[in-house]
Amino acid sequence: MVSTKLKPTDNAPYLMTMHRCLDSTLLILARNLLLPVIFLFIIHIMIGNDAILIVIPLSELVTFFISIYLLYKHSPKNLINNAGGLEIIPA
Repeated sequence: MVSTKLKPTDNAPYLMTMHRCLDSTLLILARNLLLPVIFLFIIHIMIGNDAILIVIPLSELVTFFISIYLLYKHSPKNLINNAGGLEIIPA
């Protein structure tokens, strides 16, 4: 059976299909490049050479929360509620 529920890890492709390319691109860049580099510099100053052990899980956690926020913000229910007077015709 195929699940139709969205998981936070599926958020980047979901945003692409909702024509939110900038949000999707920023989410992918934050997860793979920006957050690990920023956390590496900050945490290395704080705790030293063991920073690499904390950086990846921390950046994944922050990306998870960003993804949850974007998933809620761009969910179909919120997009329909914010349509502002558009009439939705059932198929």
